[in-house]
Formats: sequence, C-alpha cells, structure tokens
Amino acid sequence: MSVLSLPRSALYFFDARVQGHIELTPAIPGLWKLSSESWTEQGTDQIAYSMTALEFLHSGKHARVLKGKASYQSPTGDWKETGLLICKVAFGVTAVEKLRHEANIYSKHLSASEVCGDVPKFFGLYTGQTRRAEGETVLGMEVGLIVLEHCGEAIPAYDKVHVDTRLSIFYAIARLHVYGHICHNDLRPPNILMQSAGDKTKVKIIDFGSATKHAHCPRGDVELDLFTGMSAGPVVPCDELQLVCEETAIVPSFKYFGEVFSTDDIGSAQALADSALTPKYALSSDALMTAESVWGDFMEWIKEWEKHDPNLLRLKSD
Repeated sequence: MSVLSLPRSALYFFDARVQGHIELTPAIPGLWKLSSESWTEQGTDQIAYSMTALEFLHSGKHARVLKGKASYQSPTGDWKETGLLICKVAFGVTAVEKLRHEANIYSKHLSASEVCGDVPKFFGLYTGQTRRAEGETVLGMEVGLIVLEHCGEAIPAYDKVHVDTRLSIFYAIARLHVYGHICHNDLRPPNILMQSAGDKTKVKIIDFGSATKHAHCPRGDVELDLFTGMSAGPVVPCDELQLVCEETAIVPSFKYFGEVFSTDDIGSAQALADSALTPKYALSSDALMTAESVWGDFMEWIKEWEKHDPNLLRLKSD
C-alpha cells in the first residue's frame, strides 16, 4: 500500500509557521502509476510519496486546488520527482465525502479506454486524520486528497477558441455521456482545459464533483447534421449536449424579430426583410437593418464552419 505525505501547511494556506506532514493512505486506488515513465503504466504503486513544491491555485466549494509534484525513492535508492500534478485537498467529513464522490466517478466511470483520454489521469484518493498540534487553531479533522495529472490551462471562453477545439469539446462530452455514462452538470470554461500535443490541441474535462449517472444518452444513436441547427428548439435529444452545442455554436440559433428563419426559403438579408417574419409594426428600414445584422452573423458562422460541411457530427469521427 502506498503512502502519501502531505505538508500540514497545505491546510493553512501555506503558513510558514506550520511544520510537519500528514500521512495519507489510499481510500480509492488510482488508475495509473505515479512512478511510471510519462504515466503510461496502469495500476497502483506500493511506494511512499511526498508532495513537494505545492502552489495554491484556487478554492472551490469543497476543496482547495494546488499544483505541485511528488517525490519518491526508486528501487535503486535514487530520489525522483514526478511531473506536474494537481491536488484537490478537502478537510472535514462533508467535504471529504464530496471528494470521495468525485474520486468514484474517475475510478468507476472514467476508466474506459474510450473516455480516459478526455480527462486527467487519476492517481487516487488519499485520506487520513490530522491532529491539533500545540499552538494551532485548526482542530483535528479528516483530510482527503485527490491526485490528478496537470493538463494545461482553462479555455478563456467558448467563442475564444478555434472551431476544431470547440468540436473536440463536443466530442469529449459526448464520449463521457455515451461511454462513461455520466452527466457532468457543471460545464463551463474553467472546467475545460486545453493541452498542446504537437500541432494539435487536446481537450481535457475536469471537476466531476457534481457529476451524476447517465444510464443511456440518446446521443449515442444520433447523427447530427452540422447545418440543420437553424432552430430555437432542441436538435440534440440530451439537455447537456444541447447546451454544449449552443455554447460552442456548433448548432446556433439565428433569430429575426424573435423568430427563427429557415435558409431553405430565404437566401439573403433583403429576402429575410421581405418575408412574412417581419412584424406589421416594423418600418421597412428597421426590418432591413435587423435582417442585415442577423444575416451577417449567419454568414460569419457559415464561413467559420464551412470546412466541416457536409460532414455529420459522428461520435467516433474525432
């Protein structure tokens, strides 16, 4: 059984006056060996690690997120250091249970070969107890720590990344639904990371603390035509994937005076202004101005996505 040593200062926002370490043991084993080169070997280690060079990143609802590395002694006696890791630290029974829920999602739902490349490598949940030391203000409590692979930086916004990256986001979420059988339930730019791999950008989805089981995603039986999305109503039979389509503009919704138009019948801004969609109270000049604005947005969207037409969004095409 591996043991992980965590600096006590990680619980105190790195107060230099706090000394010593907390020894944590595996509560949910990891899927990858921390000691393996480039983390390519599946399984769990049976050695002791010490978290080092920890840097505080931010606090979430139930955990503090840190960046750092782990050091360990190799079989030959040499001390080695892992690559960059993300550590989610929680303390207190309620917070640790939340962390345990997320660890179970990684362990039970995100281990399949079809989805493991869309999420960080999971190195386990470690738990233990900290006791109150003399002069400290924090009482003894349960401590939990999830160790994950560091996977780059969060996307700034959906519309600030390349079209190919937005498609990759859709495919990644679809695989989590169809193969991982989960809904993420907290999809937003801070929980979507970009990682460069040569000339490609790899998308990684993080933060599964709110994830729930999704027994059968209807997306698995559907092919979505990229250019059938001129509708205000759902075009994907799954609420979360419909949201992803709208946020990433894979399936946009272009409205003219609050009504959705079809390009099957309308081929220009003037035709849109002359259509029955123009309200009786609208001035012809206002109608044309509004139509030109909407039509301009539509033409920009066509230009941005045209290289993907007429392909269908198939789950396995990524």
